[in-house]
Amino acid sequence: MKIIGITGRARSGKDTLAEFLVSDHGFVKLSFAAPIRAFVADITGLPVSAMEDGPLKEEPLDWLNGQTPRRLMQTVGTEWGREMIDRDLWVKVVAQKIRQARRDGAAGVVVSDVRFDNEAQFIREWGGQVVQVLRDSAAPVSAHASEAGVHGDLIDTVIDNNGPIHRLRMVAESLARL
Repeated sequence: MKIIGITGRARSGKDTLAEFLVSDHGFVKLSFAAPIRAFVADITGLPVSAMEDGPLKEEPLDWLNGQTPRRLMQTVGTEWGREMIDRDLWVKVVAQKIRQARRDGAAGVVVSDVRFDNEAQFIREWGGQVVQVLRDSAAPVSAHASEAGVHGDLIDTVIDNNGPIHRLRMVAESLARL
């Protein structure tokens, strides 16, 4: 089973590339942050979809001392999950899901949010490849550790996503065939 991990800045096209692998090639989409998004959605009363995209995750919540859902996700994922519980907590969660996808006979797995070196190392240790998506208009979102990016030595393929969307679909085709 093929495993692809995608890294890149917010708004670079990571999820779009992942969706092409799912819709066109039968991959299963996983995310290190899925349980974090679900948790923050639950406590804020916002839909999980608001944690994935759109302006709501950037809106300060008065009843949470002005914290944004994005900030909550960052601190739950990094300061609580990685620093207080286990540096590999989210990796271990995804490993269970990959095992299940393998048992289910999935064509492949795409992990759409590789943010840390240990996550990239995990993808590679499981025989996968780490793909970085670059887009000129994708500026850094914040200075939080989760936005720092993956070390270049852990990236197997770099994709320039500055063209039309059909080019990204062709990249997905190539990745699925490799």
